[in-house]
Amino acid sequence: MIKSKRMRWAGHVTRMEKTRNAYRILVGKPEGKRPLGRPRRRWVDNIKMDLREIGWDGMDWIDLAKDRDQWRALVNTAMNLRLRMLIIKEEDVTRVFLGQCHSSGSQLPTVAAVVLSQLIPTTTFGLGTWQVQRRKWKRQLIADLKTRTNAAPRDLPLDLEELSQLEYCPVRVQGQFEHSRELYIGPRTLIADGDAASQSSLTTHKSGVQSGYLVVTPFHLSDRDMTILVNRGWVPANHKNPNTRKAGQVEGEVEIVGVVRLTEKRAPFMPKNQPHAWFYRDLPKMAEAAGTEPVFLEAKAETTVPGGPIGGQTRVSLRDEHLSYLLTWLVHKPSLLCYLKFYYL
Repeated sequence: MIKSKRMRWAGHVTRMEKTRNAYRILVGKPEGKRPLGRPRRRWVDNIKMDLREIGWDGMDWIDLAKDRDQWRALVNTAMNLRLRMLIIKEEDVTRVFLGQCHSSGSQLPTVAAVVLSQLIPTTTFGLGTWQVQRRKWKRQLIADLKTRTNAAPRDLPLDLEELSQLEYCPVRVQGQFEHSRELYIGPRTLIADGDAASQSSLTTHKSGVQSGYLVVTPFHLSDRDMTILVNRGWVPANHKNPNTRKAGQVEGEVEIVGVVRLTEKRAPFMPKNQPHAWFYRDLPKMAEAAGTEPVFLEAKAETTVPGGPIGGQTRVSLRDEHLSYLLTWLVHKPSLLCYLKFYYL
């Protein structure tokens, strides 16, 4: 590349040998040697090729050097040419394909635009069809969950292995709560189903509830020597301490109906569970900490008592945003095609 400090009028070196003159003027290497690591082609040949490309072929070096303005135009043109060639060599292959290295307009080649115009409709149609199928699958899944949770309650099976196939199914159990070994999962927000939030004196209305905790209490069964875990429901953070809700601490033998829940995987970026701080439902660890069997029931809203945790904290409404995704892909299709049409085709 021609350096700016070498771009001076060279009339005073017109009597030098022409090959050396070329090195001195355009390359800055009067000794005529090729530096290590450079191409093997002689630089003079490269200079002649550049001169032919810019239309200066056939002119003598001495004639060029005698005219100051003509010489300045030659050096500036040759420098820009070499600089452009260097940029082309260093550009990414993708940018070269897109035509961003040669033309000042940097427009997309027509061939690439045609390919994209054929590819975009196919891709957006496929993604839109996939979102339709995903929406049908999600709506069916939500319907199945509601059917399961609203089914008639059954007795707790003798074989606990059967519970792996009964998630979200209601189960009826009878026994006593052991409030001294409560566990708390949270912070969580209240899941209000119907008027469940208004059935407890801990909160007056469903709107405006703050963050709270799920109260998980060991429950000793009366028909067998077994203790399980029961999620009694949600309490505000200021009622996490059992002493603030003594009226809701049910004593004696009771019958409750709850849905079966299995262990829960830790979500990304969620903190790990601690012995006295549970952020997600890790059934084996919680059962070990409370000294119970790995059986977890979530009490239904009907089990809520005045002053106690708000039951019915089973979430059965899953996110169903596939319709918005479908509309997004359908809108992208004409917009991208219009962009290619008006700017590249």
